[in-house]
Amino acid sequence: MNSIPSPLDRYAPKPPPLPLPEHPLVAEVMAGRRFVTYPFVISLLLISLKRNMGGMRVVATSQWPVAPIFWAAILTVLFGWWGFPWGLLWSPLALFYLWIGGRDSTKEILTAEIGSADAQRVLRAAPKVRPPASIWFVRALILLPIVLFCSLVYSIITASDS
Repeated sequence: MNSIPSPLDRYAPKPPPLPLPEHPLVAEVMAGRRFVTYPFVISLLLISLKRNMGGMRVVATSQWPVAPIFWAAILTVLFGWWGFPWGLLWSPLALFYLWIGGRDSTKEILTAEIGSADAQRVLRAAPKVRPPASIWFVRALILLPIVLFCSLVYSIITASDS
């Protein structure tokens, strides 16, 4: 028995891929949809709450909903960093997820429904996330409350020095 692979083995026909499982979630993912949450943080000194704006949403791969991202960014910037220590740690993480278009939970949902191996196969075959050019508009909306808040703090500090 020869255990050394032949250089010609790479030219041998490969077996056809297994068919994807028949499941409504697989059809959604293959149609270019993903399951996304928009996190925000609210803190009150020693209490910090991490929540999602509007719960889980099913969005198209090219869709970037502006309203939930903007309002989650405003809440996080204004009220997220006040808590110690979690508010200071969770706020940048929430803003990062908003910057990339939300926290994509598609893999976790598919794994829970159809199993890990099938979920990986479906995600490899699914259309990839391609942010539209308008993503920079959404990112500017995320930066807007940060810049406004920093300018407010700066004006308060400089006014108290005078």
